[in-house]
Amino acid sequence: MNASPYSQATACGKAIIVGEHAVLYGVPAIAVPVFGIGTSVLIEPSDSLLLIYEDDINPSFLVGFVEKAFLLLEHKPYPVKITCDSTIPASAGLGASAALCTALLKALSQFFKIHLTQLSLCEKAMVLEGYFHGKSSGLDTTVVGRREAVFFTMGQGASSFYAPAHIYEHLVLVNSGEKASTKAMIAKAKPHFSPQNLEEFNRISHQALDSMRCGDILRFGCLLNDADARLSELGLMTPRLRLICKTARELGAVGAKLTGKGGGGCALILLDPRLALNQYAALVKIWGNENVYPIQESLSLAIASRWRESVKD
Repeated sequence: MNASPYSQATACGKAIIVGEHAVLYGVPAIAVPVFGIGTSVLIEPSDSLLLIYEDDINPSFLVGFVEKAFLLLEHKPYPVKITCDSTIPASAGLGASAALCTALLKALSQFFKIHLTQLSLCEKAMVLEGYFHGKSSGLDTTVVGRREAVFFTMGQGASSFYAPAHIYEHLVLVNSGEKASTKAMIAKAKPHFSPQNLEEFNRISHQALDSMRCGDILRFGCLLNDADARLSELGLMTPRLRLICKTARELGAVGAKLTGKGGGGCALILLDPRLALNQYAALVKIWGNENVYPIQESLSLAIASRWRESVKD
């Protein structure tokens, strides 16, 4: 067998900016990578197939998951030890399953010296993620596999786009700590979709893309608030998520909405650049440092470090 002594691969988290749920019905969605959180997979030789994953997942389910990964790579299951470590909160809408699928396929392909193009990786990861949630739109695995912001339409693929740095450095996520099944939330939202609200979601996605490209924070924030109101009409908000968004707006945030499947998970907050330091500090104080994630760690560290310095003073 042509195999490496060991292999290790990583994959980042993700956040949906707009278009969650509606993407399943042909509406474009925008998603971005979140590099401050991620999943690492280490593969080593072993006498038996062994998967170590610190999460509440049925072991027999995980065995089937790994066997599916081997099948997608057109390789017979082989005795290896697979160790998975993740800093992505499970069931929070931040791409935990997409990152696991992507990192596992990358690590296995490296271990067995199987060449995978970026496109092939994204496609296979999408199929593998279906083992968790049923049929996937491909959005999560596309943004995680490509590691760049994408404008994605199901069945048509994705295009990358550029937005000024100040758009990303003022986006933060707040984790509600509540969990919900992706399948259950899709089923809950489905009856509420109509041609009229799908057209509204379509408008929001295209206008959000334009505002991000132009760096228009105020317009972008209004569109996030608009998306949040329409997602609420689908029955996806919880009292805690609603409180997080309400509190953020009261602090002066430009925009706030749920992100991902809803029913829990995270809220996406767009800080006001003029008040970002105080807003970031307040979010951390209210919800806890462990529950606040900057979209782009490298850009938001300046805000976080200034806040920490102000606390010392």
